[in-house]
Amino acid sequence: MSKNTHITKKERRATFKNHSHKYKRVYHPYLPSMLIFMLSGFLLFVSSLQGSQVLNYSTGINDISLLETTNQARQNSGSAELKLSEMLDKAAQAKAEDMASKNYWSHITPEGEQPWNFIERSGYSYSFASENLAYGFASSNDTVKGWLNSPNHAQAMLDSKVSEVGFGIARSPDFQGKGPETIVVAMYASPSSASPASLSSQTKYLPPSNGKISFAQTITPWSIPWINFAAGLIIGLSLMYLATHHGFRLIKRKIMQGEKFIIKHPALDLALVSIVVLGIVVSRTSGFIQ
Repeated sequence: MSKNTHITKKERRATFKNHSHKYKRVYHPYLPSMLIFMLSGFLLFVSSLQGSQVLNYSTGINDISLLETTNQARQNSGSAELKLSEMLDKAAQAKAEDMASKNYWSHITPEGEQPWNFIERSGYSYSFASENLAYGFASSNDTVKGWLNSPNHAQAMLDSKVSEVGFGIARSPDFQGKGPETIVVAMYASPSSASPASLSSQTKYLPPSNGKISFAQTITPWSIPWINFAAGLIIGLSLMYLATHHGFRLIKRKIMQGEKFIIKHPALDLALVSIVVLGIVVSRTSGFIQ
């Protein structure tokens, strides 16, 4: 064999190393974008499981975990822990089942009954009471996070005047036309020695607003009500850049030039597209509160 055709191991390693450096120079700019794409895909997979019609009957919501998560939030805010009340449990369960059977989403029933009617029918005498509602969440932690991300619902849950709580959990095969859903009712109260019929000394509070809670709000470790606005702003700015930067170029280019355009597409654009995808994933609705 000729010496010119013989390649030593050292030479092969050098050749491979040179090729590796060339590949790194070409592909390194795209690695952050690919990581964002992979993260987007993972989050999309997780959120699709969370929103799946098959899995919407949540098995991760129960009285004990709701109480533990609520008390953790109260401890963080400086309020005393709540005790679980059998009577409030009974009242909240009756309200949850009423909502599931009559397919309504409101503190007030179609017949005009207030939450306090359910509490009073359970035999519970209270000096202060409030109610939070939720559905669509996958776990007790997500449910409580949803309430914490609304100042009005957080007020009802963290109020220092409250000392006891009851939870109701009901399942509907097609709640509000959204398929199988798990409905959660939380009734917070302070007991009173007065008769339930003595309404003059009773104080009642209902959150004045309702809304959607995004996937991002349930996965962040803090309560950030403005995170949806931030995600929307980032998506909007990214789309504006892509549209203005490539709009005229896309119009001028012919189909035959498409391959060249894609090959030379800058890494920045890929990153921005990834951010848009990620923003859409984390902005999708995780659950509803009332």
